[in-house]
Amino acid sequence: ISPGFIAGAPCPITLCQRLVKEMNMHDLQVCYGTTETSPVSFMSIRDDPPEQRIKSVGHIMDHLEAAIIDKFGKMVPRGEKGEVVVRGYSVMRCYWTSEEQGRKEITADRWYHTGDIGVMHENGTVSIVGRSKDMIVRGGENIYPTEVENFLDRYGKVADVHIVGVPDERFREVVCAWIRLKDEYEGRCTEHEIREFCTGEIAHFKIPKYILFKKEKDFPMTATGKLKKFEIREISKIELGLQQVVSHFTE
Repeated sequence: ISPGFIAGAPCPITLCQRLVKEMNMHDLQVCYGTTETSPVSFMSIRDDPPEQRIKSVGHIMDHLEAAIIDKFGKMVPRGEKGEVVVRGYSVMRCYWTSEEQGRKEITADRWYHTGDIGVMHENGTVSIVGRSKDMIVRGGENIYPTEVENFLDRYGKVADVHIVGVPDERFREVVCAWIRLKDEYEGRCTEHEIREFCTGEIAHFKIPKYILFKKEKDFPMTATGKLKKFEIREISKIELGLQQVVSHFTE
């Protein structure tokens, strides 16, 4: 049995399952945190069964506190989505060159706003469903890209998928999917197939309006290997001819 850790970005459950089954990583542990929290603040417990361990980022670490809050700063009940905040010894004191940013992200009573949207389960574990800045608002419905990505990742022909919001005159934003197919299915999968896989399985407003099939080299990455979603959004707008779209949607 091999040990292992996975962290750094939301990891699809299907990938975690492959690590357990194909690489024999039955001691796999999922970690979550930010640089500002030095950096790991959540971790799965190795004593939990592997299938339970990979469904979340685990429990808050010892001597730290965590909460899920709404946009007004009020804690939400377990099972509801909200922003993940963390407090404790590992939270940095301030940003070296920006006191203003520090005051914005760390409250007076030392809660650090991660900017990540999560759900706390009854057993105290937390699942990350996306970044607040990446959230898509389609006609008043909130869509978290990570949820749609995890669903589409289950389709057998998909090797990689990333979801962004693009402008829409009627709904303000709609869902756009960048999909990389497995080598053996390149040119052998259609947009219709992808949408059929979604129909009846996820809410209709989460089904991608636009689907762009891409190769691995097409995905813009940072020097540290993280995806540049903001660039995907801009490239999508250009490719779909949506640069001049003005939304008429009002709150």
